[in-house]
Amino acid sequence: MDYIIFRAINDLAGISPFLDVVGEFLAVMGIFVLALMVLLAHGHRIRGILEGACAAILALSVNKIIGLAWFRYRPFVAHEQVHLLIEKSGLDKSFPSDHTAIAFALATILYMNNRRWGIVAYVLALFIGIGRVYVGVHYPTDILGGIVVGTLAGILVWGAGRRLISHHR
Repeated sequence: MDYIIFRAINDLAGISPFLDVVGEFLAVMGIFVLALMVLLAHGHRIRGILEGACAAILALSVNKIIGLAWFRYRPFVAHEQVHLLIEKSGLDKSFPSDHTAIAFALATILYMNNRRWGIVAYVLALFIGIGRVYVGVHYPTDILGGIVVGTLAGILVWGAGRRLISHHR
């Protein structure tokens, strides 16, 4: 089922130059847009910016540990006829998606601090994950793994930050 959904999304690549540009932008630059959203949403409040950074680092760290325990080849390495729109090493692990984990970690921090910004961030994070499948570097389950890791990292960091603040009052 994972490969069937992958094919349904990735087979759209190469049909429309506009969609290819959008897919590539989301897959590569989307997390930077989310990082900018964290900065803009929190303005001068350093706590939210630190929470975002810590959540992203935690998500990426957990992903690295998972990748060491379970290596999954990227779709363009494991299958022929993948529409690969960005350069990526075939030696990198596929599961879970680092971009998606970071995106959902940032989106979770935004959501916990500001529901409106957070909803927009979650939508963007989802499109980042879909973009990673579209450009041929991840399977849908890689994206789901990134969603879980990133969301949990965001919740853990946000909760830890709240406990620290209440403890010091």
